[in-house]
Amino acid sequence: MARYDTYGATDDQILEDSDTTFRGFNNRSRPDSLEPGMLQIAENVRFDTNGVVSKRKTVNVLSAPFTTVGTSQLILPFNLDPYPPGTNFIPRSTTILGGNRLELLVSGGGSNAGYTTGIYGLTLTADPSNNFTDFIDGNYTMSSSASGTNVDFTFPNLDFSFRSTANTTWKVTGPILSNAQNTRVVGSNNFVDPANSDEEYILLAGTSAAVAVKISDGSNTTIAYPTGHVLNENNVTVLQAFDKVFIFEKGHVPMAWDINFSNAFIKQESGTFTQPTIKASTHTTAAADGLVTIDQITNTGFGALATGDEIVIVESNMTGLDVDAQYQVASATTTSVSFYAEVAEEASNKNVSIIGRVSGGAGYIHAPAPEDAIVHRNRLVVPYKFTVNAGEDSYTARNVTDELLISFPFNGEKFDTTYGTFVTAGGANDSFVAAFSFADDKLLMFNRKSISIVTGVDSLNFQEARVQVLTREIGLVAKDSIVQVGNQILFLSDSGVYGVNFQDLYNLRGNDVPLSSAIDNTIQGIDKDNWHKSSAVYFDNRYYIAVPMGSSGNNTRVIVYNFLNKAWESLDEVNNTGFSMDKLIVAGNGTKRGVYAVNSLGGVHQLEANDFDSQDSTIVEIGGSAQLTNINSRIKTRQYNLGTIDRKKWNNYEIVISNVTNADTIVQVTITTENRDRVGGPTDYRPSNYEGVSFRDRIGNLRAYGAAATITNYSGRFTLSQFQIAGALTFRSQNKAE
Repeated sequence: MARYDTYGATDDQILEDSDTTFRGFNNRSRPDSLEPGMLQIAENVRFDTNGVVSKRKTVNVLSAPFTTVGTSQLILPFNLDPYPPGTNFIPRSTTILGGNRLELLVSGGGSNAGYTTGIYGLTLTADPSNNFTDFIDGNYTMSSSASGTNVDFTFPNLDFSFRSTANTTWKVTGPILSNAQNTRVVGSNNFVDPANSDEEYILLAGTSAAVAVKISDGSNTTIAYPTGHVLNENNVTVLQAFDKVFIFEKGHVPMAWDINFSNAFIKQESGTFTQPTIKASTHTTAAADGLVTIDQITNTGFGALATGDEIVIVESNMTGLDVDAQYQVASATTTSVSFYAEVAEEASNKNVSIIGRVSGGAGYIHAPAPEDAIVHRNRLVVPYKFTVNAGEDSYTARNVTDELLISFPFNGEKFDTTYGTFVTAGGANDSFVAAFSFADDKLLMFNRKSISIVTGVDSLNFQEARVQVLTREIGLVAKDSIVQVGNQILFLSDSGVYGVNFQDLYNLRGNDVPLSSAIDNTIQGIDKDNWHKSSAVYFDNRYYIAVPMGSSGNNTRVIVYNFLNKAWESLDEVNNTGFSMDKLIVAGNGTKRGVYAVNSLGGVHQLEANDFDSQDSTIVEIGGSAQLTNINSRIKTRQYNLGTIDRKKWNNYEIVISNVTNADTIVQVTITTENRDRVGGPTDYRPSNYEGVSFRDRIGNLRAYGAAATITNYSGRFTLSQFQIAGALTFRSQNKAE
C-alpha cells in the first residue's frame, strides 16, 4: 500500500484495516460492528481450518432410479373413465370415415362435449359378442372432432376398412388421474442391510413401489408394495426398527419389509386385536443357568410371543417360579419360549403355563395408522390420532392432536391404550409435532408451542412414567429439523434455530437467545407457510438445515453452522430451477459417508461430493438427465471504518486469492461505500491454475464513512486468504469548524 515515512499535521495519513482469517457470517448486526473475520454475506462457501474462504464442494447425483415408461416425453399416468359417466358410443349405421377412422353416435343422442384432440391412452373396447375384442383392445393415440351428436375418432394404428361395425357397442373413455407408476417420492430414509456387511442404502418410498439405492455404487433395487397399494400422502415416514423397514402413512395400516431383497413390503396387522392366549406345557419345562425353557407349545400366528414380550406365570410346579410372577421373553420359536428367572436347575419334567401380558383396561390395539414414528428404548413411539376399527385397514379420526402412544418392547404392532397413552400438551391450546429419543430413558415431546419430557417408559405398565413440561415459551416448527450434538439439541422454532442443553442427567435448559440470532435476516426469509418441510442433519462438525425460500414451497436453500468456528458458515443454493432437497440424510461408509439430499422427483444427491469440480450435477425431473450448473459463490466483507466515524477517502485495496484447479477461475471484486453510497468496480481477477497471488487495485478516493468488498466467484474454484483496505481521513484542518 502507498504510504510515507512521515506525515505533517494536515497530511491525509493512509490508514489500513484488514482481515487475515475468516470464520463465519452475521447479517443481523450492523456491518461496521462485526468482529474481524466475520462477513455480512457468505453464499456457497466454506471456512477451512486455516481461516481461508473457499467455494463449497459440489452437489452430485448418486442415483435417479425413477423413469418414464415407453416414451421420451413425460406422460402423467391416468385411468380412463366414460364421458359422460356410463355413456357408451354406438354406431347407428356403418360409418367408416377412411381406413383408420370411425364415427360413433352417442347413445340416446347425448352431448359429445368435453372431448379434445390428442388424448393419449384411449381404450376402445368392443362388445364381447363380436370377434373384434382382441384386435381392438389396448391403448392408442387418438384425435377427435365433434359435430352434433357424432364424434369422429382417428386411430392411426387401426384399420377398420374391412370390419363390419353393425350392432357393435363401443365404449370410449376419457381420462382421470391414477398413480399407476412412481410419479414422486413421498418419503425416504437410510437403512442398513445386516446380511451384507452392513451395506447402507437409502430407501425411496414412491407412490407405487419403493426403491433401495445402494450408497457405495448408486445401484438400485425395486421393492414392491402389496398388490394394488398406492401411497397417496404427500409425506410418509420411513424407519428401520426391529430388523425391518417400516413405511408409515397417515390414516393407513403401516407396511413392513424384512430387508430381504427377494421379498416385498407387507401390510401390518390391523382390525380387532387378538388378545394373548395361554401357552401350556406338560412335563416339558426345564431350567439351566437361570434360563427357563417351555417347550412343545404352539406359538404361531398373530399373538405369538416374541423376544421382549412380557409374560405372566399362570400355572407352575417349578420351585421358585410363582404364579402371577412376570418375566420378559429372552427368545422364542414356533414351539418354545425361553426367559430368565431365579430358579434352580430342573430337568424337563415340570408343568408351566404362561400368557402374554393382558391389558388391564381398554385392551391392546394395533398401530393406530400413524404418519410418523421413532424408536425409544426398543419401543415405537407414534402419534395417537386414529381409532383402530374392526375392519382391515379401517380407522376413524379421533380429532385429537396432542397424544402419543408407546408400543411394547421390540413389537411395533402391539400398543396398550390404557397405560401407553401420553398427553403431550396437557389439554392446552397446542398440538404434538414430533418425539425425540434423547438419552437413557428420556423421551422429548415437541409440541407446536411447548416441549415436554417423559421418563420411566421402561417400567412395568408404565407405572413409573412421568410427563413434565419443560417450557411453554418455544415449540417445534419442523419435525425433521431436530438434531442432537453432544448434550445439545437443535431444532427449528418460531424464533429460528434454537438450542437446548442438558446440564446434567435431569435438567434441561434452553439457550437465552436462538442459535440463529446472528443470521436473523436469513431466518426471516424462510417461507413460513412451508417451513414445516425443513430438514436438518449433523455431519463433519456442521449443522445443515434445508429450508424453503422463494416461491416454490420446497426446500431450496441449505443453511450451514460450523461448530468448530462457532459461527454460521454459509447459505447454500444449487443454481438449477426446480431443484429441491426434501430430506437430508447422513449415510454411507468410508469415503461415501456424507450428507445426501432426496427430492420428490426420485433423485438422490450427495452434498459436499468433491472439491475439484466447480459445477453441480443435478436432476430436476423424472426420467431426465443430469444437468451441470456453475456454483455461484459470493461473500461480502464487514464494513471497514478505520476506527472512526469521520469521513474517509477510500484509496486502495489488496486481495490474496488462489486458483485451486486447472480451470479458468474468475474472481470479481466490487467496493461499496456508505454515507455517501457509492460503488467502485467491478474488477475481475484471473489467478493462474494452482497458483496463489496478491492483487492490488485503486478505489479512486471514494469519499464515504465506511467501505466493504463484495467478492464473487462464478467460474472455477477459488480461495480467499486475506483482504486489506486503505483510506485517509478527509478533514485534517487544525482550524475550528466555525
